[in-house]
Amino acid sequence: MHLDPQTVTPPETPEEGLAIARRRIAECIETGDETLDLGGLQLTEIPAEAVLAARAGRLAHVKRLYLGGDAAVRAPDWDKVLEERDEFRDPMGDRFLETPQSLVLFDKKRWNALGALPDALFETLSALVELDLAQNRLTVLPGSIAGVTSLTSLNLGGNGLGADGARHLAGLTRLTSLNLESNRLGADGARHLAALTSLTSLNLRGNDLGDAGARHLAALAGLTSL
Repeated sequence: MHLDPQTVTPPETPEEGLAIARRRIAECIETGDETLDLGGLQLTEIPAEAVLAARAGRLAHVKRLYLGGDAAVRAPDWDKVLEERDEFRDPMGDRFLETPQSLVLFDKKRWNALGALPDALFETLSALVELDLAQNRLTVLPGSIAGVTSLTSLNLGGNGLGADGARHLAGLTRLTSLNLESNRLGADGARHLAALTSLTSLNLRGNDLGDAGARHLAALAGLTSL
């Protein structure tokens, strides 16, 4: 399943988003597509069809699962967008002027709003290498995510996990890219990341780690982006 970032449009209502999600789940099962894109559909919970399919092992072939923003949101470089916003700052005040990319990125219709993830979702996703859960409302993660040891890329930016919510990440030792921006981790949250020595990219902006948190991350010698 490949959605063109230039042409993808958000659903007008959550009901429409749910209908699209159900259709994409059915297509993924039927075709064996390795990508399941449920991003940007205004979902507030994982569709029952996905949970049942995962529990039955019918999504075991999926390598990429998108549950954050849609393809248009995922395409731009966020750092570049924020720099662009600075360039377009109103010279007469602190207000940011709207730019083409910011209009897309900050459009709530292009995101999900998941408050929780069912444990059954990850029980059989043994092939999963990329998982995007950015900008949802997650404060905890299901224990089953700790078993998805095939993951190499995980985006949890913009949730509210806190230190306790991050504890299930400790066993995901194949991760090379991890985004935990703005998750209120603190030093205790950083402690759960100390064993992720395969990481080369780690985004912890917006977390108050302090000196103690930095010490927990000292063993991550392979980082090239922090």
